[in-house]
Amino acid sequence: MLFVSFSNRRGARDKLPARVNRMKNFEQEDIKGELKNFALRESIQDSTRQHRKEANSGHFTWIMSAIQKGDVAALQQLSEHQSSFREQDSRGWLPLHRAAVQPHTQVLEAVLQASTELTLEELTANGDTALILAVEAGLVENVTALLKHGASPHNTNDKNESPLLLAVRLKCYEMAFALMMGGAFVDQVCQKKRTALHEAAKVGCPTILMLLLRHGAKVSTSASYTTCALRTLLPLTTERAIRISGHSPVHLAADGGQSQCLQLLIDQGFDVNVPLETHMSENYGDRRRSALYFAVCNGDVTCAQMLLEAGARSDLDPLRCILVAIRAERYELVRLLLSHGADVNCYFNAISHTVFPTGLQYCLRDPLMRRLLFNSGYDAYKCFQCCCGDSEELDSSWAQLHNQVYQIYSQPDAITFCEFVSVSWLERDVVGGVVRMLLDYVSYVHLCPKLRKILEDGPEWEDISGILNSPRSLQHLSRLVVRSHISPKILNSAAAMAEVPLPPRVKNYLSYREYDLHGDI
Repeated sequence: MLFVSFSNRRGARDKLPARVNRMKNFEQEDIKGELKNFALRESIQDSTRQHRKEANSGHFTWIMSAIQKGDVAALQQLSEHQSSFREQDSRGWLPLHRAAVQPHTQVLEAVLQASTELTLEELTANGDTALILAVEAGLVENVTALLKHGASPHNTNDKNESPLLLAVRLKCYEMAFALMMGGAFVDQVCQKKRTALHEAAKVGCPTILMLLLRHGAKVSTSASYTTCALRTLLPLTTERAIRISGHSPVHLAADGGQSQCLQLLIDQGFDVNVPLETHMSENYGDRRRSALYFAVCNGDVTCAQMLLEAGARSDLDPLRCILVAIRAERYELVRLLLSHGADVNCYFNAISHTVFPTGLQYCLRDPLMRRLLFNSGYDAYKCFQCCCGDSEELDSSWAQLHNQVYQIYSQPDAITFCEFVSVSWLERDVVGGVVRMLLDYVSYVHLCPKLRKILEDGPEWEDISGILNSPRSLQHLSRLVVRSHISPKILNSAAAMAEVPLPPRVKNYLSYREYDLHGDI
């Protein structure tokens, strides 16, 4: 029996921890439940306290009545009861708020004198300051009085709308001016990401727009409202103003990539070819002048196309737009410029005066760009014009023609292609690749000793020498002859080529469609 009793007690001890754990769990759940109930009761009590409004004092009632009646004398007598000026009605309005929306500035001054313990930034139940209320009421003198007593022009309403934005919405120039003189921030943004400038554009008030701009408002904060601002300001923009500023709005729109603004300016008849004034152009190292140049430098195909379709010229800058696009490897821009008449054979001799057109200098290592230029009418023959070597190696008639061509197309100090590619930093295989591609666009050419020496050590020499030592096909020669009678502008214009009275296969052959690598770009 003792053994059994001992065993039972031991079993009871073994089960005791489990019962204790269950009791602890129950206790924790009870505690959590009590805490939840307590929190719920407290929140209900807080809500009740918030909504329970103590009765206002009699002095508060008299103050509010005196404000409504405009009784300045009564307010001065009641000013000794300053605690009453800190009371709020059911809307959370202080006497200060009520005085801000009544039209008598003397009443507001009396309330301000009695409200010395207030910061003037107290909010109503709707989140409005006295200054916000005065602005919404359109009371300029009250706004000025509040600003004079230290009211902040920066505090906003529950929509994050500043007093300045609200004044602009009312088209009140005097109020907007007073707020800016009081230190209002002109680019303060509301919840809808709008500024006072956007609001002025929306309501169509050019005088306030000009006021905001004179105080440093930024036009480019939002594209859609910038367009509205432009619509309002365009009638005020004169040619004299453009001349004085040194640049056109077209330049600014192109530089900022503002395609909507640019289209609006074009539609309004602004000249897309007006140049920067000299003092503005000299601020840039490349001496740029045209709006198209800005778009090309930024790689902005959209703005560039809009300008070109509006008649923008690509030859107004010291460094041509097409050379900028070639150097930046902007294939789409190069094709766009060529299709609108850009000269593929233009020169820029400020750095190096060459016999051959400058574009090739910027794409010696870029076979895609080279092929694009050559297909578009680049003068490949000029790369083989030089006076190196012994003319006795040539047939007399060819030597005569060679000398004539050289005299026409070169100057004594011009750098020839063979001289240009003989520099030590240019790899031989690069030169070989360029010459091999050039041979696709010429008939028979003679390689001068200097160029031959460079090419003989390159991997392309076998292919190059094979072409030079063999007669060119009649088909190839015919293509060159026909292309010589078609200007590059026609070659690069799809509309113009469509008018050429030739079968599509022939036109494709003339355009070197078999070498068209645009699909790989």
